[in-house]
Amino acid sequence: MDPFFGVLREDKRSFIKLSLEPINFNIAGMTPVIEVGYEKNESTLALINYKRTIAGITFRRSY
Repeated sequence: MDPFFGVLREDKRSFIKLSLEPINFNIAGMTPVIEVGYEKNESTLALINYKRTIAGITFRRSY
């Protein structure tokens, strides 16, 4: 039971993410990793519903 709205809250979250890491490619000894994703949350409370798209780049170094 949600204390503010007085109803039972139930959420359904879906998420998908894709990461790409090129083979034999590096910048200053680090490998770039490109990520994109999509997230969707459906709730019994309309205020909590959302959709989100994410993107990012990180650099990974292996020892």
